[in-house]
Amino acid sequence: MEDEREKVRKLEDELEETRLRVRELEEALARRQRTVDALREDDEKYRFHFLLANDVMFSYDDQFKVLSVSPNVERILGYKPEEFIGKTFYEAGVLDPEFMNQAVANALRVLSGETVFGSVYRFLPRDGSVRYGEISGVPIIHDGKVVKVVTVARDITARISMEDTLRASEERYRTTLEGLPDAVSILAVENCRYLYVNEAFSRITGWPAAEAVGKSPVELDLAENERDLEEFLALVREAVPVDGLECRCRSRRGDVLDTFVSARPVEYDGQGCMVVVMTDVTAVRRIEEEKKLMEIQSQKFESLGTLARGIAHDFNNILTTIIGYTRMSIKDILARTAGEDEFASVRGDLEEVRRSALRARDLVEQILLFSRHTEKPLVPLDLGEAVRDSLKILRPILPGTVELVQTTDVPGLIMGDPRQIHQVVTNLCTNAVHAMRDTRGRLEVGLARVNVDDTFRPDAGLPRGPCLKLTVSDTGTGMTEGTLSRIFDPYFSTRGKEHGTGLGLSVVNGIVRSHGGCIFCTSEPGQGTTFEIFFPEAAPRADDEAARTHVERMPRPRKPAPDGVGGVAGPVRDGVPASPEKEH
Repeated sequence: MEDEREKVRKLEDELEETRLRVRELEEALARRQRTVDALREDDEKYRFHFLLANDVMFSYDDQFKVLSVSPNVERILGYKPEEFIGKTFYEAGVLDPEFMNQAVANALRVLSGETVFGSVYRFLPRDGSVRYGEISGVPIIHDGKVVKVVTVARDITARISMEDTLRASEERYRTTLEGLPDAVSILAVENCRYLYVNEAFSRITGWPAAEAVGKSPVELDLAENERDLEEFLALVREAVPVDGLECRCRSRRGDVLDTFVSARPVEYDGQGCMVVVMTDVTAVRRIEEEKKLMEIQSQKFESLGTLARGIAHDFNNILTTIIGYTRMSIKDILARTAGEDEFASVRGDLEEVRRSALRARDLVEQILLFSRHTEKPLVPLDLGEAVRDSLKILRPILPGTVELVQTTDVPGLIMGDPRQIHQVVTNLCTNAVHAMRDTRGRLEVGLARVNVDDTFRPDAGLPRGPCLKLTVSDTGTGMTEGTLSRIFDPYFSTRGKEHGTGLGLSVVNGIVRSHGGCIFCTSEPGQGTTFEIFFPEAAPRADDEAARTHVERMPRPRKPAPDGVGGVAGPVRDGVPASPEKEH
């Protein structure tokens, strides 16, 4: 009996223990189910996160074969995840071949145990577009060995596009700034040092960008007036906008420049700055000063013209009397001597008086034309004869140390004014003589016919066809390149104010151009100077002889006409003496 009770008690204990174990198993199963449900919920949650995220996660083994890919790869690249599983980088075909070597090199680094961050690659989606991804890879290590690589690829296409746009915009603005004629610079407000200068800044100030950036205007010694610079820098430090501030600055070469400066505050490289625009107005100021000087000279010339008109009128009245009485004296001698040879010398002397008076009358006419600022029409002119007439007048006044050599026996007509041609020859020869004033020299005046074609100097501006070339050369001191570049500038002279106004060659250039020609000059120090003047040759006409007779007003020595009868100067008409008779 006692044994049976013991057995029952043991069975009850075993049953209770079994119930406890069943209860523990039920609780464990419940916990496991809750864990499974939680994992399923997390998996669903992360799946949606990956679908919506721009980051693609994938893994690969040590053979570069893809083990897994997050689902959102389909939205970004257009391929389903299963299309990548088991394929290598090459086989997947989504990486731009240009980036393949870089990708393999980085993959090897990760497989060696190194973590790689932020490598940028270009990808080729299924739709044919282009996307950029920023890739970071982490090695997964078990038992000291890398078993796989987990990689996160972030889509940065929008960022790359924005960077390209900003880069292009910056390049456009930089190109614009570099192309501006004004000096543009960026000054830091904190220390007033240059952060950027454009090409015009370097050209105007003489400081290259490499030397100017990082320095202040004080260190570059740009201030001609230190007080003005301090006032300007004070405005920069306070970031006060500046408009049209007039400043004088000094270039690296030591030149003083007149400038207008404007400035505006900007943000540059994350710091407060001022964009400064400096306009060089030195040339404008020089032109204004020259304009004022020319206005003064113009007033002087106007006064001189008024004086010249008064003198010319009075002088013409005297010439009228001289020419008239000379004509009557010649007629009286002819009438009384009946052509006797013993009075031929008297008639010749009177004829020379008449020619000199006519020459003076021409000079009066030229003065009056100058004072009235009018131009005579160009007429057919024998250039060689006009040059020879000018040299006949110049020869007696040439110093004995100058040898004159002329080769002007080339027939040919131009459309010209003999008085202006005389002025050209006189100016050039006078300058040549002055260049040889301290030594013996040789003055050569030559005339030649040349043909202008397409191979002729393009800057001449001459019409195609025959031209007459007048050459005036000397063996004087010559000129430097700097002087040679300015010889035709008004008021430029190397002689000093006591020896001239600097208008001679400027007037010569104007006369040559008004005749449709051009002038060139070559010179070297110690090698003399040569002027070459080209005039278009005028086509001969039937009335050329009459025309030449009409224009050859530049008198030259010759024998009197058989009858010895000359013309009488007429009265002054409209400021120009009337010329009823021509000199023959």
